[in-house]
Amino acid sequence: DWLVDSENDIESWVLGEPDFTGFVSTTGDLAWYTDLPTTTDYLENSWVESPCFDLSALSSPLVLLDIMKSFVPGTDGAVMQYEHQVSEGWNNLGVVDGGINWYNSYGIFNEPGGSSFGWGLSQFEPDEAWVRAGYAVDALAEFSYVKFRLAVGTEEAQSMGNDGFAFDNFYLGERVTNSVLEHFTNSASSEAADADKIVEEFIADYSGMVIDLQYHMDYPGEDPMNLNNPVPPSVRAFNYGVPSVPYAVLNGGSEPDYRYDFSDPSQQPNGEDLKTSSLDISPFDLSLSTNFLTNSLEGRVRVSCKEEDFDSNIQLYVVVIETLVTAYTGANQTTAFRNVVLDILPDATGELLGNEWGVGVSKNLDFSWDYASYLENEEDLMLVAFIMDRDQGKILQSAIQEYSPGTGTGDRPTDEKALAIYPNPAYDYAYINLGTAVERAGAIRLVDLAGRSVLNTEVVPGYSIYKLDISSLAQGVYMVQWMDSGALRGHGKLVHVH
Repeated sequence: DWLVDSENDIESWVLGEPDFTGFVSTTGDLAWYTDLPTTTDYLENSWVESPCFDLSALSSPLVLLDIMKSFVPGTDGAVMQYEHQVSEGWNNLGVVDGGINWYNSYGIFNEPGGSSFGWGLSQFEPDEAWVRAGYAVDALAEFSYVKFRLAVGTEEAQSMGNDGFAFDNFYLGERVTNSVLEHFTNSASSEAADADKIVEEFIADYSGMVIDLQYHMDYPGEDPMNLNNPVPPSVRAFNYGVPSVPYAVLNGGSEPDYRYDFSDPSQQPNGEDLKTSSLDISPFDLSLSTNFLTNSLEGRVRVSCKEEDFDSNIQLYVVVIETLVTAYTGANQTTAFRNVVLDILPDATGELLGNEWGVGVSKNLDFSWDYASYLENEEDLMLVAFIMDRDQGKILQSAIQEYSPGTGTGDRPTDEKALAIYPNPAYDYAYINLGTAVERAGAIRLVDLAGRSVLNTEVVPGYSIYKLDISSLAQGVYMVQWMDSGALRGHGKLVHVH
């Protein structure tokens, strides 16, 4: 249970329906909020403290909560703090302008939790609806004892109508959104070649968190990989308003900070942006199943909504990439090009799935693609599916599947099932339950978010539970795939921690 405490026994916290000016509450939807009195010379330094959490099993934890601010500008404010060892006391969680809708004020006079910065107002424009705030807390992942508190420093309610602070829907868990970096490059450009190396290092540093798609443009010089199929790069560059090459866009580039022109180190993809851009729980699950045939591939993407009410338009893209292309020589004598986009299905504009979504609503897209004449090696094929909120310009979720030889029968892949994986997160070993004793030989694969297969285990007929030794793998998130006769029969997500 969350508990209320204070420095001087002055506390106005209430667990109930917030009575904030302009806010329309929902009956029975309780939240923590301050009910400030009008007492003259009132000064409150109080907090609501969480129970203890064990974060040692999480590799990429985040904190999410809904907040409302109604402060006297420059005077009152709130801050979130954590304690992982009682002897070290409380520490501020995060910095100003970090995370999503996180702290926005310096110089808060009444110092909530002893801090001069936190949530405040520069002018009296209070929130009249919940604001979703989030922050990555990777630094706390190793601790088995962590407490949090929301502290306020506030004076009394005044004639302007200040109500203080409210919060609800506190969430602490693993980041599960798979990020997408779309990189626009050109093999004839030395600057682009340098940027390609930066992207490659970034992807390697954050393997398991992000996948990159590389679009080869027709400028500033001729690029044979663009000549192979110029439409997908042109359409995606037009959609984003790409001004020059090289250029990269993270998760749809909905914020200016998630667009990079590589002009200096601050204009390069980085870990902080990656963590911040994925600081939310995706409202959708995405599953991808593909049958790689002799001369073509075909498959299905399923998009499933997890939210009660989601009314933005969703656009689905299925991208065919070749993870290694070596047939060409580019600037700086480059002869190896990674994750080259070959095509987008059903076409370069994607597939509009509409805006009629709710919990349990699912939509499928069946697709097919004949192997192009410029495909070097079908074993380097990989499919990346992602969905985009067209109204917000943000990529919400992605899924990947790398090449696995099929039977060539041409049958559509059947609907795959979610695999039971335990423990999850896992340390040295994980168990995969296929649900029933299998009848045919197959394989269980672990794939990182860069599309690399990092572990393959044979599936033997007659067994349903398999033990995987993951002790040698890097910490991160992995896709688990159960393959049977070249088709994806089951899938899941495994979090590996050290």
